Amino acid sequence: MTGKTEPVLLTFNTNLDRSVVLCPACLSEYKRSPEGRRARKMKKDGDDAAWGKGEWPYEIYHRGAGRVCPRHALQTGRKVRSKYEERLTLLLKLGYATYKSYLKSDVWSEIRERCFTAFGTTCHFCDAAATQVHHSAYTIETLRGDSLVHLYPVCQKCHSLGEFEASGEKCSPKVATLRMRRHGCENGCGKQIRHRERERKLVLSQLNDFPSNRLDAKY
Repeated sequence: MTGKTEPVLLTFNTNLDRSVVLCPACLSEYKRSPEGRRARKMKKDGDDAAWGKGEWPYEIYHRGAGRVCPRHALQTGRKVRSKYEERLTLLLKLGYATYKSYLKSDVWSEIRERCFTAFGTTCHFCDAAATQVHHSAYTIETLRGDSLVHLYPVCQKCHSLGEFEASGEKCSPKVATLRMRRHGCENGCGKQIRHRERERKLVLSQLNDFPSNRLDAKY
């Protein structure tokens, strides 16, 4: 691969009829490296040669539909599993053996209805009817129903697109939320999403409900 490269989001389009899809984790590492910092400064100063010429190191690109490279896939998988292991630990403390048993409980039914009442029955990330509730994080407050700050009404399509990679691998709650937002913006719903986010902040402030990653002292 040769020639000048133009960075566009996570894809470097070359003068050839192909593109190099970057691993986001590798790109982040590259940007933090001395070479990456120099390249960003050159680009900021308007230097056309900011990203250099010739072949990119293999470590900072791969051809894999936007998935992370093999080196980071293992690390990412461990982090995702850790998030859901933490969820199970919290559920066990609340008396639920599995997440499925929690979703069948009266507690979750009440939380779900409160979410729809507070934020409406339209999907937060598109204009379809919301039939599910998405968790952007699993905290003890959220699972007990003390807080709605990490809950979003969503449709089944957005929920599936956000939570699962093309390979079928499950994403972390935070990444799933970002994926659904990006998908909505790419499909022309950016204005509606920003409007709903403003309304959401207003509702949460009226409920005196604010983000918190601190676990209740009782647990």
